[in-house]
Amino acid sequence: MTVQPPDTVHGALTSHLRLTISASLIGLYRIDDSFESRVDCTTGFSRRFIQDHDESNQQHKNVYDIFPDSGFFRQSGIDSVMLTVKEPLDETAFLYWARTLDLEPGDTLRLNRYFRPDRNQITIAVLERDTLDVPAGRFATLVVQPTIPDGGLLFSEEAEARVWLSDDERRLVVQMKLKLLGFATVALRLEEYDMPEVGSSCSAKVGAP
Repeated sequence: MTVQPPDTVHGALTSHLRLTISASLIGLYRIDDSFESRVDCTTGFSRRFIQDHDESNQQHKNVYDIFPDSGFFRQSGIDSVMLTVKEPLDETAFLYWARTLDLEPGDTLRLNRYFRPDRNQITIAVLERDTLDVPAGRFATLVVQPTIPDGGLLFSEEAEARVWLSDDERRLVVQMKLKLLGFATVALRLEEYDMPEVGSSCSAKVGAP
């Protein structure tokens, strides 16, 4: 997970968020996926979302241009425009945005924030507190279950994703677990992190890094 230098999309200054996942399942299935978001620095709404999938040599890429002010989005390869929600987020932006929330175990949030209206409601369930040891150190964490209906690799119901967020003001993503192919669990653990200076870029508005 990285925050790239700010970028301009549709005339608006945006924070550039990137999440990559690489994994090999027992030598039988390989994924090398990346998710990129451009999030409006003023509103926090998604303006562009790119999914780039390479899964066992099956490659496909989707680019979504999202226009919150006009209430629609475009998908690469499709001529028509489609309606979006009032305050749109994509998968990557959703993860960064969730880090800014005041969360407590037992909380369940339901929101119509996913940029594709047919894939709402988003659910964020706060399961418990946990202390976790990862290569980057020991962290007190909050365990969160985010779900986007038919949300693809990351947060679909089938993925049964769990995200461990550091239980402090940084809200670092310490660990993420998700199911692939319905049976294999992939665990992503924090090895190192670099915190930018607060206010060094508009990324501070979406919970960098």
